Amino acid sequence: MLLRKYFDFLVRPISHVMIFCLVLYAATVYAGKVTDYSCVDEYMRNDDLDRAEAEIKNILSKDDKDVVALTTLCEIYIKKGEKGKALNYIKKAVRSDPLYPLARFYLGRAYFANGDFDNAAIEFDKYQDMVKVSDLEKDEIEAYVKDLHYIGHIYLSIKKYSKAYSVISEVLKLSPEDQAALYNMGIYYYHMHNRPQAYKYFSKAAEISKTSSVGGKASYAMDYMRSNPDSRFEPDFSFLDSE
Repeated sequence: MLLRKYFDFLVRPISHVMIFCLVLYAATVYAGKVTDYSCVDEYMRNDDLDRAEAEIKNILSKDDKDVVALTTLCEIYIKKGEKGKALNYIKKAVRSDPLYPLARFYLGRAYFANGDFDNAAIEFDKYQDMVKVSDLEKDEIEAYVKDLHYIGHIYLSIKKYSKAYSVISEVLKLSPEDQAALYNMGIYYYHMHNRPQAYKYFSKAAEISKTSSVGGKASYAMDYMRSNPDSRFEPDFSFLDSE
């Protein structure tokens, strides 16, 4: 299982590693070796970013082209708010292995953190193009859907609505009852001034669970629309937490 296929999302940067339930350790096959990331996994879970950074740098001291380590270091620096360092390291990761999908995803995130929205969109497109959903297992699809939620959130926040629609639609193909995707599709249609469709998707989201955070937001949006018929006035939508 661990060493199944290198390009089929065998190993993702550490936040994704946990999704695959690699409790004892995470490993990647790269340049004919196996690297143990168990310590980094534990540090990241405990939000101990300084120790995670030190451990990753130790790994890179032995192989400065380790694409998983470079990508993980980018994630650490994004979490620390050190966006310049994040961009520098993820560019090294892409140069090391242009075919590693998550390097493209995190390059998009790093560009976004640095305010370069156009290049962020380019990298997110490359990431999605590289992923072959038919090759993914259930837990890998769940991880991919989480990434798509993050990308869709970004597109909505920077008002790239056509791209947001495409990403949210992809989530709903993979998971038709995804409450957050239904809610975000409602936001998309509201911005498009298509109130009937917006209300329809908010309603679908609320029906799944009115007591969840997303369900509460959907119910609020429906109440707002009933009370405010003019779609030019926008409610205070709280976008789904991207993490």
